[in-house]
Amino acid sequence: MSPHLRIEALSRQAASLRDLRSFLFRKTEIAGNGPVLLLGRGIGEATAELQSISGEFIVGLDSEAEAQYFTEAEQPRSVIQSKSQTKAIEPHASFVLSSMTRLPFKDGMFGAVCAQYWFMFCPDPVKALLEINRVVKPGGLIIAMAEPDFGGRIDEPDLRQAPLYSAALAMEGIDPCIGRKLPKIFRQAGFKPEIGVWNLLVEGPVLSEAEGSSITFENLWDSFFTVVQPVASKADLIRMKKSWKRQAEAGLSLTHLPIFWAVAKK
Repeated sequence: MSPHLRIEALSRQAASLRDLRSFLFRKTEIAGNGPVLLLGRGIGEATAELQSISGEFIVGLDSEAEAQYFTEAEQPRSVIQSKSQTKAIEPHASFVLSSMTRLPFKDGMFGAVCAQYWFMFCPDPVKALLEINRVVKPGGLIIAMAEPDFGGRIDEPDLRQAPLYSAALAMEGIDPCIGRKLPKIFRQAGFKPEIGVWNLLVEGPVLSEAEGSSITFENLWDSFFTVVQPVASKADLIRMKKSWKRQAEAGLSLTHLPIFWAVAKK
């Protein structure tokens, strides 16, 4: 996928989760607890939202595992986009790149740690959560804002999108079913979390997006194709594209993806 399409995909992902983030920020009353660490900063939307709601200094961190998921050509563009998205809140935010299990911060430094699309990249999520716990002060919050479960994805027309996507992510070392595992991960790390599921639903015509952003089916297909091409034949993908495009343009397509969240207090 080209850098431009990758950034478009990240922007749509961030927009689709905005209501979930707003719900969790209100629910947890994150303001007034001290600096916030944001794991999995994307292209900056969540950083700006966190700073606006909490009034705290935000540290955005991407993992080395996440960075490797982007090509060398895409990585600088992602950094540039992220700086652009957060320009309005500087100097109230900073960004770092780090290992998931050796965070470069002192003990008890943050009043809250928020993560989105983070644990799916963790080879050892329990160990990563224990490291997160180390950098949170007593009484602080740990919020897994969004972890998808592609194993629970439902598509109409059903063209095997879910198993193909899941298999392709697994080949990259990414856990496609991390969402359903959040309760076990938090409990194994010693927490008693509150768990919830946010249902992400896209139905009808998919050729236009909310928030003034428009996208063609070809953009959507490019994003899907780039992920699944290692696990599907060229002939199967050609047939899939033809059928999916026909249904989408007729407004008959639907995709449902469960997004899990978890909240725990230290």
